[in-house]
Amino acid sequence: MKKALLLLSITLTFVLTFGMNPQPASAEYYKYVCYEGSECNAVNLYSFGTPISGYSSPIWASSGTTMHYGFTTSSDSVFHVGIRIVDANGTGVTSWRYAPQYGGDNFGFVGAPKTGYYRLQFSCGDTTSGRCKGNGSIWR
Repeated sequence: MKKALLLLSITLTFVLTFGMNPQPASAEYYKYVCYEGSECNAVNLYSFGTPISGYSSPIWASSGTTMHYGFTTSSDSVFHVGIRIVDANGTGVTSWRYAPQYGGDNFGFVGAPKTGYYRLQFSCGDTTSGRCKGNGSIWR
């Protein structure tokens, strides 16, 4: 009986020490070109338990050119994602829009206020064990 209790105690200690540790927080995103033949740059992001924000690669737009932007969250994304267009200095050209969690999306467009480079900025405040996942793009 003492042997069984000792073995059970060791097993429980091992399981509780090594088997119950939560997954460490992580966040990452990568940039890519949407498709050939169009000025388009995109981001794919994944966050688990840590906030994430960043920018797409820039696109070039002449003054008045219509720029489109959007973001779609994955069906298992527990958090929404905020997006907006910023100029080369990081100044917001549009207000924040939010793609809802669980496969939601949000898109918009705006005329370039001046000739120059523009990027998609995204932000997700995933600070719990939930997930923030999805894809966004800026194109003209």
